[in-house]
Amino acid sequence: EVKIDEEPIKAVRTTKLLGVHLDSKMTMKDHSKHLIKEGKRRLKQLCAIANSAFGPSQASIRNTYISYIRSLFDYGAPVWYPLISKTNIKKILCLQNKALRITLGTLR
Repeated sequence: EVKIDEEPIKAVRTTKLLGVHLDSKMTMKDHSKHLIKEGKRRLKQLCAIANSAFGPSQASIRNTYISYIRSLFDYGAPVWYPLISKTNIKKILCLQNKALRITLGTLR
């Protein structure tokens, strides 16, 4: 039992530290779920911007992708990337590829 000022500290299964979701087994499962959920939400927003007839230029869409979607996947990557499973990496790469196709205006 660990105590601080004579008060016991509870053990938790997951915690969020500087935006990275850490679990007790360091599998990064919770963090990958968060990345995929948030990435899908941001991808829908990028799609709405890019598909409008009078929307922004290609360069503006690219800058939006870099600052809004890519930054999500890059943040804390040295911490979570070595620990994440291959299936979750594939899901994240799939989302990133969709975002790139939308940004470049290409078909699948």
